Amino acid sequence: MSNKRNRNIRARMARTGESFMEAARAVDGDDLMYHRRDWAHSGWARLLPSSAHILETIVATATMENVDGNLRHLFKDRAARLRFPQGVATAVSWVEDPIDDETRALSEEAEAAFRAALAAAGRPVPGTVGELAVLLAELGVYQHSILPSGKEQWRAGPDLSAPEDVLPLPASWLAREEERRWRLVTGRPALALARHLRDQGLKADLSTTILRLVQDSGLPADEARRGLEGMAYRGWMTAHRHDAQLRHADLRELDEHARFTLRPDLEAMAAELTPEDPDDDDTADAVIDWNASPWKVYRSAEQDHDLSSESLAVLASLPFPIEHPDGAAGMLSLRDLAEAQGMSVEATVRALYELEGVGALKWDDERRRAVTSGSVPFAV
Repeated sequence: MSNKRNRNIRARMARTGESFMEAARAVDGDDLMYHRRDWAHSGWARLLPSSAHILETIVATATMENVDGNLRHLFKDRAARLRFPQGVATAVSWVEDPIDDETRALSEEAEAAFRAALAAAGRPVPGTVGELAVLLAELGVYQHSILPSGKEQWRAGPDLSAPEDVLPLPASWLAREEERRWRLVTGRPALALARHLRDQGLKADLSTTILRLVQDSGLPADEARRGLEGMAYRGWMTAHRHDAQLRHADLRELDEHARFTLRPDLEAMAAELTPEDPDDDDTADAVIDWNASPWKVYRSAEQDHDLSSESLAVLASLPFPIEHPDGAAGMLSLRDLAEAQGMSVEATVRALYELEGVGALKWDDERRRAVTSGSVPFAV
C-alpha cells in the first residue's frame, strides 16, 4: 500500500467528506477487493479449501459495490486474476502443489473433517467452486436470492456463523477450534468479564442479562457474549435459561434482554485469575489482543507456539498507519521498518517497545480505526 495511494485517498476524503473506505474504492476502482473482517479468524478459513477465500472476496466485493448477477457474471472480470481458470466449474482442492509437509497435513485434516461433517449432515461434497458457493449459501454463509427482475443476487452479510453452528464437525476438530477461538476471540473478554464479576464479589448463582452485564462491566454487548463463551469454555461457569444449559452457539446469539442464570465455578475461576496483575497472568499472555500496537501483536503471536515462522513473516508484512507530528502520514509494516534500519524484525520490535516506554511514540487504536476501518464490516 503506497504512500502515493494514501495521499490520493486522503486528498479525496478532504475534498468530498467520504470515509476512508469510500475514498479508497473511488481511487482504486476494480483493484480494490474486500472480505469480511471475521473471515480471516473464522473456522471457515481453516476448514475450507483456499479457493473459498477467493470466493469470499468476490461475494464480499459484490456486496460492497452493490453488484448483482449470477456467479458467472461476478467471476467474469476476476476469474484469471483469482485463479479460477474454469470459472464456476473450477475444481476445488484442499491440497495444492507446491506445498510444505505441515501445510499438507493441516489441509488433509481439514478436508477429512469437512467431508465427515457433510456425510453426517447428508450433504454431498462440492466438487467445483460453483457447488461450494451454493453449499455455503444453503448453510447461511452467504445470501443468495432471485430479485423481482429475475437477476440473481449474492451477498455476504455482516454476521458470519461459525462452522460448528451449522455443521456436525468431528470432536477432534472442534476441540482444536475451541482452543484457537479462545486465544484469538474469546480469551481477553472472558478474562475482563471474569475479573469484573470477581471484583463485584460474585459468590453464587447470578440471574442477569447481557444488557445488565454491559451496564455493569462497561464491555460492549458482543464482547460480553464472547466473554461468556470464553468463560464457559474454560469451565469457569455454565449459563442456564428455562432450566436448559446454554451451548456456546446459544451464548453467541443471546438477546441482550434475555434473562439467564450464570452458575460460576469459583475455584476454577480463581485458579486462572491469580495473580491479580494481568501482565503476570499466563492465561492473559496466551491471548492475542489484535487491537494492540503492531509490535505488541507480533510479540504475542511470537509467543503462540501454534503460529509458524511463515505466519509470523506474513504478520510482519501487514501494513499499519503512521502519523508524524507535522501531520505527514503513511503506511508501514514491521518488515519495512526492519529493512530500513538493517535490523531483524525481532530487534525492531524490541526497539519499538523501548521507544514507546520513553514516550517517543504512542499507539492510538481509535485513530487507527478512524483511518483504516470506515464504517463497514469489511477489511481491504
